[in-house]
Amino acid sequence: MTENVRPGYESFNYDKSERLIYPKPVPAGLRDMHPAILASDWPVRVATRRSTTSALDLLCRWHSLRGLAFVNALSLSTISAEMRRDMDVHPGVTATTGSDFRERLDRLEREARNIPDELLEDIARSCTPLLANSPHSAFIVATGLTKDSLPSTNDAIFRSAALSGSWEGAPVLRPGLALAWAVNEFTRKWVSWAEPGNLNDRSNSLGIGSHPAADRPQLEDAPEWLTSLLSLKG
Repeated sequence: MTENVRPGYESFNYDKSERLIYPKPVPAGLRDMHPAILASDWPVRVATRRSTTSALDLLCRWHSLRGLAFVNALSLSTISAEMRRDMDVHPGVTATTGSDFRERLDRLEREARNIPDELLEDIARSCTPLLANSPHSAFIVATGLTKDSLPSTNDAIFRSAALSGSWEGAPVLRPGLALAWAVNEFTRKWVSWAEPGNLNDRSNSLGIGSHPAADRPQLEDAPEWLTSLLSLKG
């Protein structure tokens, strides 16, 4: 067994199939940011042309990098003012252009790449069942991502239908959508597990790691940004 203690969590690795992650109390400033981290301005139309699939993939990249940067902040139990500002931006598929967007994206990626390997691996492995040709994957991903969509949850049903149709019609989008979903679910578990006054007792809980962990996802057809990001060690 190996133990890892960080400012924001502790973990215990027994073998490759079991990793126990125990979050510590989340500072109020980070907790208050969490709802915005879950949300994106997802499209209301199915991505069918190359231009629309490219735009949706870029939005998946933004959402995933922002979420991973937030996980890194949770692991450190702190966040810089600049990163807080970058995370508070919610571009839609029509706003993923311009130098300002690219500069923010680069900063998010640098921060996301600082995430501890064990947390990144747990998130990556959560993608595997979704990418295994399950007939339920499109529904799970679409509803999971759009229930917190912006600017209004009133369009969630249209956004969910659009993401589900995009998943089925453009397989190239599946890895990015799966990662965006996996990051959301990981942060939900982290923040929920460490609720003030209700911090789970580790003696009666397995924490928030995967039990048992799935295999690593097959990413041969994934976009370069994702395969580079998930170049896992070990």
